[in-house]
Amino acid sequence: MKAIMIDALKKEIREVENSKDVMIAQKYLNCDSLEAVYLVSDKDSPPAYIYIDEFGQEKDASVVGGFKIANFPHPIIGSGLIVGVEVFTGEEVDTHLSVDDVKSMVIFL
Repeated sequence: MKAIMIDALKKEIREVENSKDVMIAQKYLNCDSLEAVYLVSDKDSPPAYIYIDEFGQEKDASVVGGFKIANFPHPIIGSGLIVGVEVFTGEEVDTHLSVDDVKSMVIFL
């Protein structure tokens, strides 16, 4: 399924293929434990989650990078993976966001 990778270390945003296997997301984010955060966009957009390293805030941003994303209250340390969410089931689906959409929402630290 289509996902958007925010690579904080390389300061790149790109489309990637993700699966429902949590280990794939962990590989993209180079972490052992994920946290899914609801990504708020406008009220008419389909929902999305951004997966982040659950323990990212304990890491050194100068080593792993970081970013700020629109409508999120604090910086995220490490990288992020945006996936779409089916409204009624909560199941992961292709994200509706494009790379350009995400580029307009992200500021790298």
